Amino acid sequence: MHEYRVLDSETIHRGWAYDLTAETIAMPGGGTARREFLKHVGAVVTVPIDEQGRVGLIRQYRVPPKEQMWEFPAGLRDIEDEDPAVAARRELAEEVDLQAAELVKLGEYYTTPGISDELIHYYLATGISLVPEAERHERTDEETHIELVWWDLEKALAAVADGEIRNGVCALALTLTKLHLDRN
Repeated sequence: MHEYRVLDSETIHRGWAYDLTAETIAMPGGGTARREFLKHVGAVVTVPIDEQGRVGLIRQYRVPPKEQMWEFPAGLRDIEDEDPAVAARRELAEEVDLQAAELVKLGEYYTTPGISDELIHYYLATGISLVPEAERHERTDEETHIELVWWDLEKALAAVADGEIRNGVCALALTLTKLHLDRN
């Protein structure tokens, strides 16, 4: 069996959530390839679902595409050694003032493996309730304008097909949620 081996690794740029890394890889058939990619801290996404089966989406401005996008509460795994489920609960509370009685792991997937090692952990949050007002997180920057909107799951899936929901992480989270609910 032929193996790929890292011959050289160099950090080209250090960022707040990722590093730009260049690696030279020995190829199985001979020769080498140099590839640049984002070495990312990873992330979590949480799909809150209420007693009526509606999913809680947020609309948030995203700088790279310069768009307001529909998505789920999500965030970076930027606290060292933090369990992904703990991060998912933290982000749910910080972004939309919600807590969950139960979290179900839906999976973990790479966002764009050709250019990044970002791995996102997906969770379904049930038994939703409000975080007590005294314990709520003070939102800053783009998070100050987050609004939670409850969507019928089928309507949200149709919005993906119609191009209204263009965030790939959100689209996958909706698909994983539907698959989970159909199996259980």
